[in-house]
Amino acid sequence: MDAKIVGRRYAAALYRLAKKERIEYRLETELKMIQCQIEEYPDWGALLADHFMPSSEKCLMLDEFAGVSGIHRHTLALLKVLVEERRVVVFEEIYKAFNKMWREGRGEIEVVVTAAHPEVLVELKEDIQKTLYSVGKRSPIVRGKVDPEIIGGLRIKIGDVVYDGSIREQLKKVRRDLLVAAEAVS
Repeated sequence: MDAKIVGRRYAAALYRLAKKERIEYRLETELKMIQCQIEEYPDWGALLADHFMPSSEKCLMLDEFAGVSGIHRHTLALLKVLVEERRVVVFEEIYKAFNKMWREGRGEIEVVVTAAHPEVLVELKEDIQKTLYSVGKRSPIVRGKVDPEIIGGLRIKIGDVVYDGSIREQLKKVRRDLLVAAEAVS
């Protein structure tokens, strides 16, 4: 099954528990901390995903981690289920999905603005934030991303919708139109 689908299912179950107990922020913070731990120490994540190490040993390791970090019992339970079901590899998808649910619950929406040059992002970030707030009445959380391959223009992703006004995309469209025109002539 697709990792995103699996991740969303686990995240939805955890989010329902968190919302019921009013601990969404705490669990979001813990999931973020664990995701950072996995990124910063890839061996830690690899150890949890290792199929040769018995699950019981990994669960003991997680209990020790929980004792040191003070993570909530729901977060610990999630990690143990992922270890036992050999699904640690979907943790990043769980974090992303939980974070999205948490932000939506707070009336926030993630916006990713991609530009070819960082100066453009600095100039436009606040304007984009104000415009989106006035239109949607939701709090946009704007992140900038630099991608020189778009050549110029902007690519804006609001939630799951992408508005691509990049020069690269426009060139692709011109190329497609020329190919269609060439086929029509021949």
